[in-house]
Amino acid sequence: NGADAFASLMESDPRPTAVLCGNDVLAAGALLQARKMNLDVPGDVSITGFDDIEIAQIVTPALTTVHVPHREMGKGAARLLLGMRNGQMP
Repeated sequence: NGADAFASLMESDPRPTAVLCGNDVLAAGALLQARKMNLDVPGDVSITGFDDIEIAQIVTPALTTVHVPHREMGKGAARLLLGMRNGQMP
């Protein structure tokens, strides 16, 4: 999906100089498509992912990615829910 969406975006006029993908898997697909289209990353277009998963480090070039602290977010949400159950205001 990332490759198809990237190819579609690159047909725009003017062409984007940066693409922010909703996750690192989509960004990896976009990166592969950029290579197929002979586009230099980051020279012609920058590609950024979201999630900071391992794939961001093993693709070439390595992806710029946004780290999301999933475990901490989940723990915080659970604490809020338990507190609400016990009558505490969030």
